[in-house]
Amino acid sequence: GPFPESYFSNAHGGPSAKRGRFWPECPEEMRQARALVPNYVAVPRVLPKKALARISRHRAQCAAAEESSVLILSWNIDGLDDTGSDDMASRVLAVAEHIVRAQPAIVLLQEASRPQLEVLASTKVLGDCYEVVTAQNLPVCCACAVLLDKRRSQLLATWTHRFEGSTMGRHYVSARIILEGATFTVISAQLESTPLENAQKERLRQLEHVLHEMPALSTTQIFVGGDLNIRDSEMAFVQDKLRKDGLQVHHIRDAWAECGSSSVHKFTWDVGANTNLGLASHKLAQHRFDRVLYTDQSGSILKLQSFELVGKTRIEGINRYPSDHW
Repeated sequence: GPFPESYFSNAHGGPSAKRGRFWPECPEEMRQARALVPNYVAVPRVLPKKALARISRHRAQCAAAEESSVLILSWNIDGLDDTGSDDMASRVLAVAEHIVRAQPAIVLLQEASRPQLEVLASTKVLGDCYEVVTAQNLPVCCACAVLLDKRRSQLLATWTHRFEGSTMGRHYVSARIILEGATFTVISAQLESTPLENAQKERLRQLEHVLHEMPALSTTQIFVGGDLNIRDSEMAFVQDKLRKDGLQVHHIRDAWAECGSSSVHKFTWDVGANTNLGLASHKLAQHRFDRVLYTDQSGSILKLQSFELVGKTRIEGINRYPSDHW
């Protein structure tokens, strides 16, 4: 598997080492603290039967469906949440249920723990329908992953890029695929968190690398989705720098912006609306951390039709959302 066994053992403090006691008051700093502590939560051996039954029914419909469009789903599924194993199982199965309902051709995941990925790759869940491409050789407990619809896509190559300057194990996973008769590159990425000065400098370097990489890939189109942790001012700064360096970035689009910049679908991390972190008092902690970027130029096969946020329904039985991200 992509994660070392030591990150799931008592060598790092055991299951009793709850992260909550280390969490600072600032939500941004909290995200960094959570990213640096290993994840101990595994899913139970017996998964909820009702959720599995619903997934099975939707899988059968998925096999018979004919698709005329390409749906790309990007989601930070918060494998760092340490509420408990039953909670973890309910949340990851809610993610799986959304996937089989929506039937995306491509799924880009971030902060996916090994237990979560093992559940998603199970033949009882998504294993029959989706190929799971995971990050390799990373010393982190949660990582990026790409899920590909087996009916519609063919995997040609995959690689993992680790940002050497990251103190949080940030990286991205790329997959070169054939879809709709054309070759595409899809990238699931997570960049450095928090507004701290050193973290921001590293995030800008990471974002510059990603934007520089997009035009360099010789495929029909490139799609980058993920928890980029960026602010609009940071994106503008990096794009301006790349333009001055002579790089053509005008054909790199932001899916949310291209679809009209809807305020309803703007904030992907909103601790006032999403109560998973228990930070409802931080009403102003709203950010568009998660984005989908893509290239759109002459010869592009896919044209953007719509953009929306998902994961806004509470899970029955635990009264929580699938993730702290929409």
